[in-house]
This record gives sequence, structure tokens and C-alpha cells, in this order.
Amino acid sequence: MTTIIFNTLLVLIQIIILRKKFRPFQLLQIPVCIVFGFLNDFALFCLDGITLTAYWQQWLVCITSIIILGFGVSMEVNAKLVTLAGEGIVLAICRICPIKFGYMKVICDLGMVLTAVIISLIFFHNVQGVREGTLAAAIFVGLISKQFNRFMTPLSEKLFGCGGSVKKQI
Repeated sequence: MTTIIFNTLLVLIQIIILRKKFRPFQLLQIPVCIVFGFLNDFALFCLDGITLTAYWQQWLVCITSIIILGFGVSMEVNAKLVTLAGEGIVLAICRICPIKFGYMKVICDLGMVLTAVIISLIFFHNVQGVREGTLAAAIFVGLISKQFNRFMTPLSEKLFGCGGSVKKQI
């Protein structure tokens, strides 16, 4: 439920940032937020019994996840369809600021991690739920997505005739 609420909030922030430039089509991010939230819960249910005790195992899963997520973000943005709200907010900021997507993704993700740390300190008086893997993901998902975009953008342009306006942002 928290994921759904937070991602819906990100869609509302996109509307505030873009104002008249916001495309109503992107309101489809809200049902995507709902599905995404339920899929998160389902994934947590499926992984409930799995515990990685060795630190190297935790990092192996984290690094693998970062690479897969970076690839997925690259595909999602190059498709120029409805994005998840996390990428939607980055694309919205890229439309008004001359910063490429990969770098803006890192800035936004680090901002969200910092916000999570502040909220944790306020409510729990210590940092909970944010560790070095979270920070690594915030830094590297955008950078890896940028690397995948080097071949994804030309491929999407060649296969589907799209990607030109995204290319400037990526």
C-alpha cells in the first residue's frame, strides 16, 4: 500500500512540475502504480522463506538486481510508453532541465534515499531499511541504464522508428 501511495504521489508531482506539458496519457501511471504495488507484495511473499546470511551472497543478489533493473529501466524509457512513476518523475524533470536521463535518475534516486534516511531518523531515531545496497542501487541503476541506452536507443530507432526525443534526454 505504501508503494502505491508513494508512486501515485510521484505522478502528482509530475503534474505539478510539467503543468500544461503533462500528457494526460501519463495518468495511466496510476493503474501501473497499483499493479506495481501488488507485484511488490507478491514478490515479497515468494521470497519470504529465503534468507541470505553470507554478506557476499547479499551483494551478489544486489549487483545482479541492479544490472537487471538498469536494463529494465532502459527498455521502459526507450519504449516511450507509460513508465513507472519513478522513471516518470525523472523524465518530467529532464523535460524542464537540461540534464540527461541517466544522471537525473541517479540524482532523484539519491534524493529518495536521503528522504528515507531522514524519515527513518525522525520516526525511529536511527536508520532502518536503508543500507549500503540501497545506496549502491541509487547510484548505479541510472548509470547502468545509461550504458544500456547506448545500444537500446539506436536499436529502438531502427526497429520501431522511435527514440529520437528520448535520445536527447538519455
